[in-house]
Amino acid sequence: MTAGCILIVLFQTFSGWVLFVSAMTLTLIAARISTSRLLRVSKRLRYIFLALLILFAWQTPGTLLIPRWGGWSPTLDGLRLAVEHGLRLLDVAALVAMLMQFLQPEEWIAGLYALASPLRLIGLVPERFAVRMHLVLQHVSNGERRDWRAWLDDTVGYNIDGVWALRTPAMLDICLIVTMLIACLGWLLCHG
Repeated sequence: MTAGCILIVLFQTFSGWVLFVSAMTLTLIAARISTSRLLRVSKRLRYIFLALLILFAWQTPGTLLIPRWGGWSPTLDGLRLAVEHGLRLLDVAALVAMLMQFLQPEEWIAGLYALASPLRLIGLVPERFAVRMHLVLQHVSNGERRDWRAWLDDTVGYNIDGVWALRTPAMLDICLIVTMLIACLGWLLCHG
């Protein structure tokens, strides 16, 4: 879980060929390991991909793709930005699909709770985050399609009993987390 979170941060620093290769590599690995989960995650993100394309391609100033269309034409600079951010989102989608393949929802919650625990120092409550994450994962895993009006229904109940079993990280876990954080910081300082 920690490695996944660190990779998501690192994806934001990638550009050019590094971004393209990472997106294609992770997508191929995710397609091989968990095709159905990758398709499900990508399907849920299709409108975000479309929004990225529209917002960047038509709202970014630059060289017009089709000059005779004038203001109705997308720009080359906008299309480049849309592809760049789309590849970053594809990196994250592939990573999430792989994590979904190998981790049970309870493990997701326990891992994110452990990662969020230091936020207690600044006054945040990690238990609230864990319960919210459980509700999201419960809804996503049910796979039921509901009308948007159902979200407004207060009578819908959620079961949060026995949601997760927290464990104290072992010394090896802490050493790996610190090593990954140092590597991430080194990458950010060198390439940031």
